[in-house]
Amino acid sequence: MSIPLQGLTVLILSFMAGARVGPPSARQSNTSYVMVESGVRIEVKDWGGSGRPVMLIAGLGATLEAFNKFAPMLIGRYHVYGVTRRGYGSSSHPAAVGTNYDADRLGDDVLSVLNQMKIERPILIGHSFGGEELSSVCSRFPDRVAGLIYLDAGYRYAFSPERRGDFHIDTLELRRELNTSLDAISPAEQKSAIARLQETIPQFAADLEEQKKISATAPHMPEKEYAMEKLDTATPEGQIKKAALDGERRYAHLNCPVLAIFALPHDQGLPPGPKRDAVDASDLQTFGPVVDSFEAGVPSARVVRIPHAQHAVYDSNPDEVMREINRFVDSLK
Repeated sequence: MSIPLQGLTVLILSFMAGARVGPPSARQSNTSYVMVESGVRIEVKDWGGSGRPVMLIAGLGATLEAFNKFAPMLIGRYHVYGVTRRGYGSSSHPAAVGTNYDADRLGDDVLSVLNQMKIERPILIGHSFGGEELSSVCSRFPDRVAGLIYLDAGYRYAFSPERRGDFHIDTLELRRELNTSLDAISPAEQKSAIARLQETIPQFAADLEEQKKISATAPHMPEKEYAMEKLDTATPEGQIKKAALDGERRYAHLNCPVLAIFALPHDQGLPPGPKRDAVDASDLQTFGPVVDSFEAGVPSARVVRIPHAQHAVYDSNPDEVMREINRFVDSLK
């Protein structure tokens, strides 16, 4: 099934618009920096605490300060760390070129922080786009972490089964395969690339048909409103956001213990009544199949749906989130 791109993009961008970065003077002495590659440093905060280590990863456009209220709730049972993704806050802002913001590059940053700070088998907790780093690490190095907790973060950038079909992910994967075939440096490499293209194209063709159906039935959108959904690439910030979204990869196998908490339907700030019912129905239609697909595709995961929670579910429903986190961690070996 192909989920409309605009629904997921609006969710991500709405959170980015509300993200706030505190002034440098507000940062505590427990903030440090880790060099993850030449010229690139990552901001790390150690909130303290004891017990199992947990690492907090914020959504796209946010910094570790997004967890300033939530992290203190965790330190009673856990040793709590947080990172700020490259391109944001006081982490380095490498140019939005090449693979600087590729999903696995962002995952490698997290791994580098864990390795250099000697944080052994942490629980990674990601909000929104932070689910991408969780899946990148788990899909390649499942033994490096004790578990993953997705806070309204199990969307296409974090989990996308091959057979479900997603126009955005499939387009990015097709682009990579095309580039690989064009850049092949040997007959064997070209042959392998062509074989992968042959496997990819049927799904992409199905995606195109699905997109045609969606476009045919979608309500008319004025040009101004359509343009608002596109990222402003005229600014460095817009270029970084676009590079991160264009760097998404397909993660179809999560071989780590998983807790996924979803806000479903999302709180839209509306009082009970027909208008909220209609908005809820639209949200369920857009995101319900994604949550169902995650639950079916990761059968070992505990999947929790919290009705009328905000996208920042750890802020809107902290007690429920903490209860689920503690239950999940207690189940780990």
